[in-house]
Amino acid sequence: MFAAIKTTSRDIWQLVNWLTHTSTACLHEAHLALEATANLLATISLVVIHAESGAPDTCPACHSYRVVAVFEPDVDRDPPYVSLCELCGWIN
Repeated sequence: MFAAIKTTSRDIWQLVNWLTHTSTACLHEAHLALEATANLLATISLVVIHAESGAPDTCPACHSYRVVAVFEPDVDRDPPYVSLCELCGWIN
């Protein structure tokens, strides 16, 4: 997974670098670069949240893969994430 993020990052960097230095770019190419960058940042955020939260890969109650990490700043934990199963409602 990290290799894919690294490759995608490099490709998006090249696109944005080209866009910055060219005089022939159009508005559609600027939108493409913006959306690609936003998507990459969202993907990296998900990877970091998953790593920091320590959420299990599957739900211990129903074995579903629909376990998400929810940021709860009021919880007395560091980092303040709660694991939640979207299928059965299990909370850690």
